[in-house]
Amino acid sequence: MIYTSKKIIIFLFTIMQLAVLASCMDSGYRLSFPEIDDLADEYPAQAKVFLSRADSNDNKGYYKLLTAKIEYQLNGYIYKENDIDDAINIFVNEKDEPLLARSLYYKGASILNNYRDTAKAIKWFSQAIAYDSNMREKEKLDMYDILCRITHQNIYTVQLEDEARQTNNIRYRAWALLYRSINNQDQELANQAFEVANQIKENKDSTLGPMYYHYFQALMDRGNVPDSILISYAKKAQDNHGVKYDNNIDFYRLLTRNSEETHAFATQHIKENYSIDQERLNTWGSYSFALGYKYYLPLYFLSLQKGDTLMANRVAHELRQEAPLLVKDENSGKEKQVKLMYEGGNTRYRYEKVKTYIFVGIIIVLIILLTMTYLSISRIRKAHQTIKNLHESLHQLKDVENSSLSEQCELLNHEITTQLRKLKRRDKDIEEYKAQITELTDISQGLVYYSMTIQNQNISQIGKQGIRQLLASFKVIDEKYSERLENYDLNPSQSLFCILYHIGKSDEEVMQILQYSLSNIRVRKSRIKSDTGAESFEDIIR
Repeated sequence: MIYTSKKIIIFLFTIMQLAVLASCMDSGYRLSFPEIDDLADEYPAQAKVFLSRADSNDNKGYYKLLTAKIEYQLNGYIYKENDIDDAINIFVNEKDEPLLARSLYYKGASILNNYRDTAKAIKWFSQAIAYDSNMREKEKLDMYDILCRITHQNIYTVQLEDEARQTNNIRYRAWALLYRSINNQDQELANQAFEVANQIKENKDSTLGPMYYHYFQALMDRGNVPDSILISYAKKAQDNHGVKYDNNIDFYRLLTRNSEETHAFATQHIKENYSIDQERLNTWGSYSFALGYKYYLPLYFLSLQKGDTLMANRVAHELRQEAPLLVKDENSGKEKQVKLMYEGGNTRYRYEKVKTYIFVGIIIVLIILLTMTYLSISRIRKAHQTIKNLHESLHQLKDVENSSLSEQCELLNHEITTQLRKLKRRDKDIEEYKAQITELTDISQGLVYYSMTIQNQNISQIGKQGIRQLLASFKVIDEKYSERLENYDLNPSQSLFCILYHIGKSDEEVMQILQYSLSNIRVRKSRIKSDTGAESFEDIIR
């Protein structure tokens, strides 16, 4: 018993390990271009892996567009601008408007992030708008979102809100309302935007945080806003994780205000985040924004120390203008997770995903094995104790007088005899139950055949066993007629023949059910009439 249980546990453990290995295997090594396109919306790092496995000759334009899109999604700019330029030329020649519109969008977004040339970017966006009916919804919304931020024109906020409503995108609808509230300096509309953003069910902070900070920046630029309101929105941005290392220069700008409250708030933020920001900037290498932030930020504080707030504001403004205008990210946490695949390949990524389940499974199996070992040891100890008790009882029996031993033997014999009688009665009951089960099974199957006869289906292949089952089930339905047939002493086949006519079947229906010919039916009617001594066949089937 113990050996069998251990074999079962080892077998289950092996099956679990095989399942884990199967889940880690590379089941989807390649994806099509549209699949990579969809994957890049949320997982650009993972999409980059699959694009590297694809053949660029399958669709050169689409390949170059995806290369540019993934680079923009990962870095906020397109390093190889030739890729997006080649894609635009290919789609112009092929007259592929949907992909052309998308290429124009990424060209404009890249120019905006690389060179901060708003006029050129708007020019490319305007060309994309001419084909915007064919654009993918995500990129269309992103494009109008950027236009709202760089132009401050309500024509684009209306367009963004309309597109967001059509696609039921709460996030962009909230942003559209916020942009319009900033353009119109409408506090009530801003509150409405934050209420809409609060309707987001999942990952709400990724929208609310940037929205609060963007509104805080707008209020700082406006200049005539009370310090208490500025600090309230700054705190809301902090609470919703909207303050990033590339935008908190606006927190430092609070030092140029005259209020002690703003000075205290900004100083506390600097103490908590300045060293962290510097560590992050060191990982950026030689990017222009990182260098500007790293070397000009001390100039900002020096200007404040000298009381030159004008110079401090100019430095802060320049740094803010150099900050990358990235598309707002909803999925940074998930992208961090799939970074494993980007660095280590598909198999490692799958292993990391199921690693927790592997460890949990191993722990469960170990617990089961330890439990089985404990139970085995307990049974062995119990057996040793039983043997010990038997030995003690044996020694006690030797000391008992013969008469007492004889009485005990007779009592034991009586108990054994009683148990044997009970077992025999139980065996008899079991046999009766088996017979009843067999009978009920026959009746159940017979009802199936009876149902087939009612529907005029062919039952010629059911055999003798099937006929007996059908007769047994019919006896339950019409016991009186069944007893009458038994008095005629007919064989099962003849009884079935009579039952069919008794329940109202015509010659044609009987021919269909039993697969008899008409002449065969006449012969059987005559023979049954002769065997039973009845005056007519109709007397038998009444």
